[in-house]
Amino acid sequence: MRAVKRLLWVGVLALALTGISLSAGAVTYCFFWAVLAIPVVCYAYIVYVIFALKIYQKTEGRNMTSNTPSDFYITLQNEGWFPISSVQLLFYSSFSTISGLQDDEVYELMPHQAIRRKTQMLCKYRGEYEVGVKKIVIRDFLDLFSVTVKMREPLNVIVAPARASLEKVSGSELFKQNDRESVLNKNAIAMTVREYVPSDDPRLMHWGATAAAQKLMIRELTGEAKNRIAILVDKKRISKDPALYLPPENKMVELVVALADHYLQNRIPVDVFYVTDRKCCTNVYDRASFTALYGAMTEYLFRVDTDEIQTIRSLCDNGSLAGYQQVIWVGYDPGETGFSLLKQAGMGEPSICAYVVEKDRSENVVTRADRDTTIIRTSDVSLLWEVTV
Repeated sequence: MRAVKRLLWVGVLALALTGISLSAGAVTYCFFWAVLAIPVVCYAYIVYVIFALKIYQKTEGRNMTSNTPSDFYITLQNEGWFPISSVQLLFYSSFSTISGLQDDEVYELMPHQAIRRKTQMLCKYRGEYEVGVKKIVIRDFLDLFSVTVKMREPLNVIVAPARASLEKVSGSELFKQNDRESVLNKNAIAMTVREYVPSDDPRLMHWGATAAAQKLMIRELTGEAKNRIAILVDKKRISKDPALYLPPENKMVELVVALADHYLQNRIPVDVFYVTDRKCCTNVYDRASFTALYGAMTEYLFRVDTDEIQTIRSLCDNGSLAGYQQVIWVGYDPGETGFSLLKQAGMGEPSICAYVVEKDRSENVVTRADRDTTIIRTSDVSLLWEVTV
């Protein structure tokens, strides 16, 4: 249809040229200049629409959760004195979807008219990125020209990781072999109960003695702790292109959250190590500490100027992994060098479990590098985990 309109204008222009060549009168010249003015008027109309059209969009809040629908509001308003004949919206579609709004839908607005829509937006990945309207396609009333304008004020959101269930993770049974009360499984030569002080580990609380004494009581054990678990989070970003780095980073963060939640529910002590501007460690022992870890993982920044070995070295300094029964690496494949560093940092004692994210892997594969090192290789596509309440 658009090509037909252009051909029609070309035909009228040819007719005007024929007219002035056969009869150079005032009427034919007026007709000729009127035909030539049509494209100028059409393009001027598009410029008018660019300034007259206002688009307002918002979500329930700037903070959202991946794979969780959220209300999305959009308003198209004609603030000018002339009708708007053809406006098409192009949306960011790589990382989010909006129900009920399509790229091929064309909008028309009379002067001072507004079109308001309320629908649902779903963000696929954890991270910070732009959603909603990306570009606006404007056509003139004769459909001779089409101009694409980038949205002047794109909608930026911060997406938190999904609260994941570990049950749907391939190889999850390997994470569940520790005793529910592993924090008490020590080579203890004695155990006493005394009154709790703020510096004590809440995971050693003796609830029976607390109920009997009507005050907080703590177990005091002697011996060396053996059944603690450490989770190490990779820092590497594989690309500067969000389409390449968002899926694997989302997968890593969701797994860390799922593991921490699983161990918390089973009262297994777990420490999560990660790197910001310095080495950080979050001890997950109650809902408050889990919430703190969840917030840290929401804001966690991966970097292109680092790699797996640098991350492991920064996390394993000063013997920080000594005494852990199991060390879980979540990230890209650190290779033999990385696994060797993890063993050395744990003084050669811990079993190593690596959850390795790989590009374009069609299925999850569980292998063993040696007797004490398990590698779970998975694709970078986020698992469709069930949301737990």
